Amino acid sequence: MVVAIGTALWSGWYAQRTASRRELLNWRRSELLKATSELAQLSLHRQAVLEAALDGMIPPGIGPPVDPFNTAATGGPHPRHSVDQMLVIVERIELLDSTLAEVARRLAEAHRQAMINADVEYADSGNALSHCDAMVVDRDDLKSLHTELTQSFRRAVALER
Repeated sequence: MVVAIGTALWSGWYAQRTASRRELLNWRRSELLKATSELAQLSLHRQAVLEAALDGMIPPGIGPPVDPFNTAATGGPHPRHSVDQMLVIVERIELLDSTLAEVARRLAEAHRQAMINADVEYADSGNALSHCDAMVVDRDDLKSLHTELTQSFRRAVALER
């Protein structure tokens, strides 16, 4: 009788522990997916806004003029604020997975460094085209960073080994 009660208590404790662990893992995966998706979306949006602005600046103007700093026209955050938001998201990812955060940090840093370089070289020149062009992250580098982010995310949530 005592053995049966002990076994039942142990089984209940073990089932509860397993369920709690599973819930925690599912929550972690969900939060990593949310944060990683937000980071990728901000990165791609920032790049697209700057490229659209460039298309409107280059004579004869491939597209309509777009002010990359007019958030109402671009439907998203100011390119500078995008970088700030990316860095906040990286910190959220860091709380959940440090390896994924390293890759996320490199992506955010590429955008931040492009912005800093553009400001250092062109902010006072009055050349809006060169300034905007310098703020754009190299397409191949960006594609590589996004691929690396995806692979690192999959490893973090055990979709890929």
